[in-house]
Amino acid sequence: MQTILVVDDARVNVEVYGRILAQVEDSKIVAFTSSTLAMTWLLENKPDLVITDFRMPDLDGLQLIEQFRSQPTSKGVPIVMGPRFRPCAMNSAIPKANYSRISKK
Repeated sequence: MQTILVVDDARVNVEVYGRILAQVEDSKIVAFTSSTLAMTWLLENKPDLVITDFRMPDLDGLQLIEQFRSQPTSKGVPIVMGPRFRPCAMNSAIPKANYSRISKK
C-alpha cells in the first residue's frame, strides 16, 4: 500500500485532495491542515508522495520540504507543491529543497 501525504492549511483543499486521491488504488491518504504536525509525522514515517501547499502558517511549504529533505528517509520521495508560490522565493529555495523539477503550469 502506498501512502500519500497531503498538507494544506485550507480544510476544503484537503477534502478535495482526499476525494481525488481516494480513487488511487491501494493507497492510504494521510492529511494535515498543520504543517508543523505534518513535519512531526514525517520524522517518524516515510510517505510515497507528498502534496503540499506553499503558503501556510508556521512552516510554509518550502520550509516543510527543506526540513523533510534533511531527513535520510526523504530520499526518493516525490513532492508536489501547490501552484500559489512566489517565483523569487522559489529561485533561492531550489537548491535547499533539493528540487529535481519545477513546472510553471
